[in-house]
Amino acid sequence: MGGKRAAVLVGCNYGGTLAELKGCVNDVWAMHSTLCKRFHFDGAHIQVLVDNDPMLTMPTGANIRRALCTTIASMSSYDDMVFFHFSGHGIRLPPPNVRPSCKLAPSQYDECIVPCDMNLLTDEDIREVVDLLPKGVTLTIVADSCCSGGLIKYEKEQIGDSFTYVGDTSNSATGIEPTSKGVAKKRKRSIGVGSSRSLPISTFIEILQGRNEKKAINISDVRHSLVTMFKEESSIKFKNLLNVASKLVPTCSIDIGNENELQSTSCILESCCQKANSSSSFDLPKPCNVKLGKAPCEDNAILISACQAYESAQDVMPSYTTTKVEFGPLTKSPFGAMTYAILTVLSQLDPNQDITNYDLIMHARKLLADHGLTQQHPGLYCCDDYVKATFLSNKK
Repeated sequence: MGGKRAAVLVGCNYGGTLAELKGCVNDVWAMHSTLCKRFHFDGAHIQVLVDNDPMLTMPTGANIRRALCTTIASMSSYDDMVFFHFSGHGIRLPPPNVRPSCKLAPSQYDECIVPCDMNLLTDEDIREVVDLLPKGVTLTIVADSCCSGGLIKYEKEQIGDSFTYVGDTSNSATGIEPTSKGVAKKRKRSIGVGSSRSLPISTFIEILQGRNEKKAINISDVRHSLVTMFKEESSIKFKNLLNVASKLVPTCSIDIGNENELQSTSCILESCCQKANSSSSFDLPKPCNVKLGKAPCEDNAILISACQAYESAQDVMPSYTTTKVEFGPLTKSPFGAMTYAILTVLSQLDPNQDITNYDLIMHARKLLADHGLTQQHPGLYCCDDYVKATFLSNKK
């Protein structure tokens, strides 16, 4: 069977909030069962983080990052592998102070997953985790959330167009998405399709504002508000953004624990961003301590995304589908469409039959399309060597 196998499974239902979902915790337990039964993972090496059981670890931003880092740190053999499954909301933040009429390139957004405490983890945070991998250790990520294409910064896109799509994505967080031809239209809902895992920015801000009663928050304040709330546990990308402001004022030394300094620094940064938008000759200094990451083919990470960066992911009810997967008592419960598609494809294989990452994505795409989810296109991000590699195998 090879080296050690470990997993971090995260499910955020956000119960009792405006972001509430139904199927994310179910995804975790269904995937847990599949890992143990089909892929022979040891349950003792699987960390489960869910937000509906006080006896288990809560999937906060800090806890998710900690679980990934400690799991990777426990790996040392060339044949070891780590599996990370996230089910919950995803969100895409535009640059601060962007003009409403501005056409943005896909790479200008921050792709994020949304932990239960709203302490966003960005594509740069995931890249930082990937960069911790010891030589020969692989990391496979399944992100069953919206806007999940490109969640590993700098990873090569093998299936999808998250980095190249140039259509209208301005409404991607509101339930209206572009089709594959670039024409925006309302999603057609088929029987058995449940909630969208797209969290509108306005809803995210409303939740964040409810937890930060001191001031109103607008979209340009989101990043510095998160650093104010979560301090050193906030995203490395957002902290680096504030370091830009400290470079603008040589005498400025930012204390992340000091809210007044953060507010002042945010105002400096906002002013400079406005100048940058209005003048091509104004250059912002580079953020300090920014890791640019490795070249696309130099790491052992594989990202399987539920959709493209501009699309939403959906929940489904397996009881309405024509495929039969044994989920035990959870059979008539909602699941993430991507998680369900993966488990359905695997269930149709012989117990010892392998499937490549490429074939898994293509079969999942067909299954989702057959069930009416024509606006959700799973993606694959990895170096060339892992495209035709076996799913959940450390062998290229």
